[in-house]
Amino acid sequence: MFEGSKIAKKYKLTKCECPSGKMTRFVEPCLLFFLSQKPSYGYELMDQLDEFGFQKGKPDPAMVYRTLRSLEKENCVISKWDTKGAGPAKRNYELTPTISISA
Repeated sequence: MFEGSKIAKKYKLTKCECPSGKMTRFVEPCLLFFLSQKPSYGYELMDQLDEFGFQKGKPDPAMVYRTLRSLEKENCVISKWDTKGAGPAKRNYELTPTISISA
């Protein structure tokens, strides 16, 4: 759970301060933040979410991909297939040029 995550340890948080203890409503802004740092693909984004300590175990891939597809429909992100390299093709996501997030 959140309490054992790297972020919680770094900031010495003992419990989740979110209403009802669930952080799933923060997936969309977190994905946008991650993509503001660099383009990425789904499983890499899920690893980053996991480091934030959203829930027990890995984040639900279906939820992450649904959110990414929704962001794409809203023209917040674009995706391109990367067929280079070994292994299966990966869909890389990045912010659209019109979207910018200030740090």
